[in-house]
Amino acid sequence: MFKLFTMLKKRWRSSAIMDLSKIYRNRFESDEVFRKKMWKILCSDFFQKYVSLDDTVVEIAAGYCEFINNIQAKKKIAIDLSDPTNFEDCNI
Repeated sequence: MFKLFTMLKKRWRSSAIMDLSKIYRNRFESDEVFRKKMWKILCSDFFQKYVSLDDTVVEIAAGYCEFINNIQAKKKIAIDLSDPTNFEDCNI
């Protein structure tokens, strides 16, 4: 995953991609506790009924990995163009 990000980062050195981590911080950081609780409820009470424990789940635009951390599946894949430090919270 980090290799993919590194390759994309080298290939697309635009300021828009480089500013994604700043955008994430400004938009989402203050709501961290709420986001974690919300995704836990959404996954357990709604999304999980559509995902089998033997499935593979791919989360595109994973951000801070709230969905992928709270869904139960055999294999989980998270992809995002933001700073890879956002993936520190991913339990995959």
